[in-house]
Amino acid sequence: MNNVRNNYLKRLKKFIFDDNWIEPPLLINNRNKVLRFDIESKSETDSVKLIKNIFDDIFYVNSEMFIIFYGYKWHCWKQGKKYFKKFSLNKIFYTGYASKSDELDDAYPYIVVCLTKRNKLKMNKYLLDYLSDEQSCQMAFISLKKGAAIQMYDSRGLDLLSLDNKLLSFFRAKYKSYIDDEF
Repeated sequence: MNNVRNNYLKRLKKFIFDDNWIEPPLLINNRNKVLRFDIESKSETDSVKLIKNIFDDIFYVNSEMFIIFYGYKWHCWKQGKKYFKKFSLNKIFYTGYASKSDELDDAYPYIVVCLTKRNKLKMNKYLLDYLSDEQSCQMAFISLKKGAAIQMYDSRGLDLLSLDNKLLSFFRAKYKSYIDDEF
């Protein structure tokens, strides 16, 4: 059992730090693996519907998802907990600075990686704050099963990262009116 858990953690760390660089903005760090969704010009209703549909395509209602909280040494993690049901973020897998630089200090984002279930996310509360640019922290949502990550940077849009070109093609075709190909 311990060996299975260790392999799972190795896959997660490889996905986050080796295959991709999950540090905002995802787009800059992973040029050919990201779709940028533009919602700035869309209505709030359309934006909420799009985001919920993307989450439905990546995560099943009861599936596990990893959350990466970005911020300054624990501040952001504590602020971001309000978007989840109590005691649903008890499994912390990684804490540390997220930077490829050798010089680490408080200027670099500190990350906390947790495991939870998708149905533990208070989606409506998060989307309300997100669309009004009042979310308390930056988060990325990861599905190891799909090999995909969603990073909602601000009310202008979100990035979808995947190693799977077929998955990216599926999203590009399904949501072509929302994809920003001009980046």
